[in-house]
Amino acid sequence: MNSFIVQTLRTQLEKQTDWPHHIAPIMMAYRMTPATQSTQYSPFHLLFGQEMRAPIDVALIPKSTLPKNHREYLNKFIKDLLLTRNVAAENTKRAQAKYKTQHDKRAVKPTYLPGDKVMLFCKKVKKGQSPKLTVRWTGPFTITNLGPPDCNTFKLRRDRDNKISKKKVNASRLKVFNSKTDRPDYLLDDTDDPFEEDEDENQQVQNEGTENQTQDTISNSQHKNAPRNNQNKDCQSKLSKQNKAVPPDSSIENKQNTNKTAQQATTEIQITPDDVEKIISSAWVNKKLCYKIKIKNMSKTEWVHQDKIQENMRREFHENRTHTGKKR
Repeated sequence: MNSFIVQTLRTQLEKQTDWPHHIAPIMMAYRMTPATQSTQYSPFHLLFGQEMRAPIDVALIPKSTLPKNHREYLNKFIKDLLLTRNVAAENTKRAQAKYKTQHDKRAVKPTYLPGDKVMLFCKKVKKGQSPKLTVRWTGPFTITNLGPPDCNTFKLRRDRDNKISKKKVNASRLKVFNSKTDRPDYLLDDTDDPFEEDEDENQQVQNEGTENQTQDTISNSQHKNAPRNNQNKDCQSKLSKQNKAVPPDSSIENKQNTNKTAQQATTEIQITPDDVEKIISSAWVNKKLCYKIKIKNMSKTEWVHQDKIQENMRREFHENRTHTGKKR
C-alpha cells in the first residue's frame, strides 16, 4: 500500500512540499478501486456493503426513497453485506491457489542435511542504517535438525557461539556456505608427477646436444661459466640452510594426508550403515561430506561417504562434536 501511495504521489506532485494535501484524494481512489487480483471488490464495498458514491454521483443520481419498514431495509443490507464478503473470501482463496500453483512450478525442494553449513538471510535492518547498503546474509550456521517434510524448515546453530535458533527457519532464507577451509584439496598421488614426461624429453635433448659438441667447446664453456657456477653453489647452500631452519607445517601435512585417506577410502571400502559403531571425525572431499568411522568388531577406522551412515547418528555427532571430533 505504501508503494502505491508513493507511486501516485510521484505522478501527481508538482512541488514535493505539497504531498500532504494529496494523501486524502489518493486514499479515496484506493478505497473505491476494486482489487482485481484477489477479492474482485473494492475495500469500501467490503466495509459498507455498497460502492462509494463520488461527488458526481451525488449530483446526478436521484435520491432513493427509504422503504416504509426500516427493519426490512437493515436486514436486506446486512444480508447483502455478508454475501459480498463471502464472495470476496472465495475469490481470495482462488487467487491464492492460482498464485501457489505458479510458485510451485519454479520451486525446488531443498537438499540440506544435518551438518551442512549455510548462510541465513536477515530481514531486519539496524536503526540508522540504509537497507540498500546493509549486508543481509549472516553466518555461517550449521543445520542441526530437519523440520516436517512438507514445511522445508530447519533448526540452525550459529558457529560463532553455538547458539541454537528457537524457531525453525524456512529454506527460502538459506543458501550454501562456501568456505576456503571446507574446500577439498585436489592433490596428486606420490606416484603422479605432472612434469615427469617433460623432464625426460628435456634430458634427451640435452644428451643429444652434448654429444654433438666438441671437447674444446666444452672446456671453453666450463672456463667461462666457472664464476657463475660458484655463485650458483653459494645460492644453493644458502637455500639449503634456510630450508633446514624453517620447520614444515604439520597442520597442512595432516590435512593433506586426511583428504588423501578419505578419497582413497570412500572409493574402496564397501560398508553398510549397520556396520558403523561410532563417528570419529568428518571432512569435505570432492564437495561431499565424509566421515571417519569405527567399524563394529574391528579395531581399525575407515573413511566413508555420508550416505553410509544413519541420519540420527550423523545428527548426534554434529550436535555434540566439531568436524575434528572435539566436544562442543
